[in-house]
Amino acid sequence: MKVCSGRGGNKGFTLLEMIVVVVLVGILTSLAVLSTGDGGRGDKLQQEAKRLAALLELAGDEATLQTREYGVVFAPDHYRFMRFDSRSAPGWLAIEDDDVFRQRKLPEGMRLSLLLDGLSVSFTRAVDKPQVLLLSSGERTPFILYLQLGEGPRWKLEGGYTGKIAIGAEALP
Repeated sequence: MKVCSGRGGNKGFTLLEMIVVVVLVGILTSLAVLSTGDGGRGDKLQQEAKRLAALLELAGDEATLQTREYGVVFAPDHYRFMRFDSRSAPGWLAIEDDDVFRQRKLPEGMRLSLLLDGLSVSFTRAVDKPQVLLLSSGERTPFILYLQLGEGPRWKLEGGYTGKIAIGAEALP
């Protein structure tokens, strides 16, 4: 195509042709990124793992500051925080009046698995006592918690006696 008809007979592309090429390259790049990515699922998993780690550390700090015993009950698709109350009959009460420590349901397809003392914890029955304790003395129940979305990679949260939680992505064996 002729852009300008000068003495030298310069040939080039029109602005419209350039725009069409740029749009096509953009669409193809978007398709390539979407087909190789996981649609943001890995980001959701990482975000949920970081949220859970932060909540566990915060609950541990609250236990120490308030000199109250806290605990966490885990299930495959949710978790909830509990507080020990010596005046109540069961002792452990679910925290329902606090927006931060409310029960949290995991996003669709995300699952938890818990190891205590190297043994897998079964979630087959309802639990009314915490599996992980966050004591006012600063001690914590050591645990390993896995968050997984489908059959892909999983995130590991590992808590020790001191309350510090190590977090990281882990490929399946």
